[in-house]
Amino acid sequence: MANILQCNVFLSICTLTMDRALDIRSRSFSESHVQKILHLLGFAIQEELSEHYPFLSFYERAQQFGILDKLDELARCPRLEAHRDFVLWTIKRYKDMQAKQAPAAAAGPSGSQKKTAGEEPPLTSEEQARQEKETRAKLAAERRAKIMAQMQSAQKSFMKSNAEMFANSDLEQDSISTGASSSRGAASSMGSTAMDWEDISDESLEDQGAAALVIKQNPACLGPNRAHYQSQENSFKCILCFENCSINQDGPPLVSSAFVQTSRVILTTPSHYKGKCGMHVSCCGHVMHYKCWQEYYSNEESKEQRRLHRNRLALSQGHNVEFHCPYCRALSNTVLPVSEPLVGLIPGGLPGVPPAVSSESYLPLDCFVEIMRTLAGELSAPAGDNTMWQYPSVLRRSNVIGDLAQFERSVQLIAKPQLHATCMEVMTSFNKALQNAMISQQPNAVTEGGVGGEAENPYLVFDTCSYTLESLEIYMYTMRKPLKVEMPMRHQTCTTNLVRACALYSSWAPQRPELASKLLDTIFNQKGTSVLEWDCFRMLVQLSFGVLNLMVRENEHTFLPSGSMFDFYMMQTMFLANVTKAVICFDVEKQLDSRRAKEEAGKAPTELSQLAYVEQLPSKIQENMVAFYRRYNVPARMRQLVQQKESEEKHNQSQSQSQNQEQTVVIPCELQHLALMLEYVQCQMRAFLRCACLFYRCLTDVEFPDTFPTEQPDRFDLMCQYLGLDADMGVYFDMETVYATVMHNFASHPHILRQAEQCSLRYGDPVEVLPCLRPLPELKPLFEDYSDLINSVSDIFCPNNEREEMKTPTMCLICGKVLCGQSYCCQPELGKMSVGPCTHHAHSCGAEVGIFLRIRDCQVVYLGRGKGCYVQPPYLDEYGETDQGLRRGNPLRLSQYAYRRIFMQWLGHKLHEEIARLNDNANVAVRQWHHM
Repeated sequence: MANILQCNVFLSICTLTMDRALDIRSRSFSESHVQKILHLLGFAIQEELSEHYPFLSFYERAQQFGILDKLDELARCPRLEAHRDFVLWTIKRYKDMQAKQAPAAAAGPSGSQKKTAGEEPPLTSEEQARQEKETRAKLAAERRAKIMAQMQSAQKSFMKSNAEMFANSDLEQDSISTGASSSRGAASSMGSTAMDWEDISDESLEDQGAAALVIKQNPACLGPNRAHYQSQENSFKCILCFENCSINQDGPPLVSSAFVQTSRVILTTPSHYKGKCGMHVSCCGHVMHYKCWQEYYSNEESKEQRRLHRNRLALSQGHNVEFHCPYCRALSNTVLPVSEPLVGLIPGGLPGVPPAVSSESYLPLDCFVEIMRTLAGELSAPAGDNTMWQYPSVLRRSNVIGDLAQFERSVQLIAKPQLHATCMEVMTSFNKALQNAMISQQPNAVTEGGVGGEAENPYLVFDTCSYTLESLEIYMYTMRKPLKVEMPMRHQTCTTNLVRACALYSSWAPQRPELASKLLDTIFNQKGTSVLEWDCFRMLVQLSFGVLNLMVRENEHTFLPSGSMFDFYMMQTMFLANVTKAVICFDVEKQLDSRRAKEEAGKAPTELSQLAYVEQLPSKIQENMVAFYRRYNVPARMRQLVQQKESEEKHNQSQSQSQNQEQTVVIPCELQHLALMLEYVQCQMRAFLRCACLFYRCLTDVEFPDTFPTEQPDRFDLMCQYLGLDADMGVYFDMETVYATVMHNFASHPHILRQAEQCSLRYGDPVEVLPCLRPLPELKPLFEDYSDLINSVSDIFCPNNEREEMKTPTMCLICGKVLCGQSYCCQPELGKMSVGPCTHHAHSCGAEVGIFLRIRDCQVVYLGRGKGCYVQPPYLDEYGETDQGLRRGNPLRLSQYAYRRIFMQWLGHKLHEEIARLNDNANVAVRQWHHM
């Protein structure tokens, strides 16, 4: 065996297998081959480290074949993410072997280990890490010096071209310094101007990071300074016919297998959604021709029908027929179109963006707001000629100062792209799959945005896009992955193809003016729900895809969402809405208590990070922030009303004061409170900005800049810079800008003005607030000792028979409810069929999927659409073994690692795929899962 491990044939097979794994176009790649190779390599390393075979020289042979370099490439390969831990372990063992061989080689030349005088002994892992650290520090110092030189040269050139302005500022500074020194205004705050880069030390640059210096040079995907799109290769290989294919308008359409499912994973505020569910799409990313897929699908369907025995429920025509991806065998039930970058469909001046013109050539933000208000009024008018909705008529009624050319440049009006005739068929079938999944979950309900039985509902596609992106953002945050980190291929291709498909679908899908009117009235005319109840990112996606194309004639022109100025204004509007919600919901006392607790635990700095920034703001902006806080902040107004009521009661009891004297309680608001509020707002904007960055990255194909962190959490200022926003929060409270006007419009909704009175005086129904930063999904916590879990359900009786205990108590791990599982005594009806209590509960709690723990059997059950499987429970004994059925009787303890594995499968929407994989790869006994 040892001779086999060091022979050239074995090492050649290892390198060949790893080369095929790294080659995306390889036809003979298999993950099982990679797993076997890694096992054999680890076995060979272990044998050499054990020194049982003196003649074994695996390390020398592996050096000749470059095994370590191949393993490093495998560790960075996104298609092998499932085996990354195995690869990293193999690399670690290889480096241990390398470190052990280094001193033996340096001891002296002997036989085949003799070295020439020019060779150097290989470095140990610690020496390599230290050398890499020194190299990175040297490169960072050089980059920092280069950045400083660039900024100094830019400063000098700017000061030369604006010498008069600096002379005037010096005079003003001298006059202010001779005046009242105690006053803190805008001019005195400029004592250390932004141009004094020479005074910044190297230590402060290291603390702030090099990204803080080059933030002005970062590319933006939106706005007047939008970066140019870099064209990329769009060539693929069909996984069925193995022909090379590329994405173009004249060629045959390409698709990728996808899986559509209903989901309630991220809907962590059930009182707000009231039983609704979202639609999630997952995709493996493997590309094939649409005609090739049709042939494959018809063959798979006929093969399923020829089966003699089925262990599933009989599916009606409204259900999506499941199949497997022909390459990776991933579970699928529809296909997702693969399209080229959206900016490639815009004629003229590409690849890139619209021709570089000044910002005055575009309509400003206030004109956009007025146009949207006018369009909402026209859409809500009685049905008539749709020429009233077209943009010349809307511009004329909105009294916007500007010509049609400015509007067309702002919205990026183009001729409708001529797509392949089959592309519409692909998108229509995808929309039909979404409707089938929604109808199977809510058969008698009316889907939000339209009736479920309609031919096409574009808003269902848009909501699916927003829900999928929000789910991915929460999944990445839970995994502690920033935006810049390389995503797996299935996530990257799914989001890119889904966003592009929605943008193209919006240009020719049937319009829904009544839904667009409701959306615009809610956002711009304050006629619907208040900003406290909005899911701002979901409304941003609907606004981007479902509104502008109402203003053009059919079959002539279209507004293709690809990063135009109106797309930028839509994002700005919803950003301001989210900021307004955060300011309204900010509770200063709760934040102060939380900060004190963190300071006592040593987890928070003693000083506020935004205090210095607030102190240098002009006094006018500080006053505006205080006025906005006192007028609209709900917790502060609630305390004001309570204190006002108490003071009135004391005044009525006091006889020394006059009866008509009134006292007004003033809400305290100091600079420390404002700094704490800005920190809170930046924290609450995290989820919205991350989702927006993912969305516009797929829409505009502008890559994230290099300054984005790869190991630390994403920064507020860098995300704002990428989206073209101003990271200076004081700008949004300047009454001379349109930002403050929009925020006051959002905050002056009647529901918000009544919110404080209804909550403090307890009358009426207060608004259910949907938080900006919704709580993270999590499974129910379990007892550490399994005997405690058994004792906790010993007193629970069957709901249909109070005299008997539950024979099979089963706990839902999503909500914690204990049910009577696998019993015929509690079978409610679901539709027109009697099902088990767990199946009925999974339909209402997890949107057709559930995770259940059979307590007296120590088994975890995944339930799906009429199918299920058993997986390993999270309770293990002292040997790390499970005890399903409690046959051995060893004490069981909760394994956090095993429970987190179940949680990540649920959070990543992988339960249906796991059920299908276990049922296909194992000899599973036939069970009637719907009776559970």
